[in-house]
Amino acid sequence: MSYVDTSVIVAALDQLDSSRQQARALLEKGEYKVVSEPVIAELASVLSRRHGMVSDMAKELGLLPGEAVIALLIYVLRRFSLRYKSIEEYARFPSIGRMHRAVLTAATLAPVLGSGH
Repeated sequence: MSYVDTSVIVAALDQLDSSRQQARALLEKGEYKVVSEPVIAELASVLSRRHGMVSDMAKELGLLPGEAVIALLIYVLRRFSLRYKSIEEYARFPSIGRMHRAVLTAATLAPVLGSGH
């Protein structure tokens, strides 16, 4: 199982990104890939800032811009066989307090994933 970060998805979608082929290869692997709430939220934010893409899709499909962003999210999840993992628990994070477990998990995994281990 792999946890997929927003940056990989964005790179795979961006035709001008130098990492596009590498990101697409990673996302097109047949292994079980997971995204969580922070990734979905971040990806929705990135997609909504791509006004041309969103407005073109909205116009083409007869959707409102917000609906087009949701359609794009669904497309990305299906296109790359990404599984959405809801984490509905809360945990305590030192010095911060109560935090959604998805955020705590992402914060804890980031150093490990970033080091290549």
